[in-house]
Amino acid sequence: MSRLEKRTYLITTLIWLLVCAGYNAWDIHRYLSSPDIGGVYDHTLSFCLMILAFFRFPIWVCGLLVIVLIESIVFARYRTNSASDR
Repeated sequence: MSRLEKRTYLITTLIWLLVCAGYNAWDIHRYLSSPDIGGVYDHTLSFCLMILAFFRFPIWVCGLLVIVLIESIVFARYRTNSASDR
């Protein structure tokens, strides 16, 4: 694995982490600041974090895996094209 690939994977993961954390923090804040409909437990931070952990975070991780897979395919094609040019 070249330095360019490692750097690209690191930057992609950091951007993903920032976007994931920012969006989920905004979403939790938006939900908790909305008026309470009458539920006892569903309007708490712990419930929001549980929903995030069980339902949303796996989708975010699958999205990261798809992005990394696409990057690895592009790098594999780049390696084969640069090797055939020599």
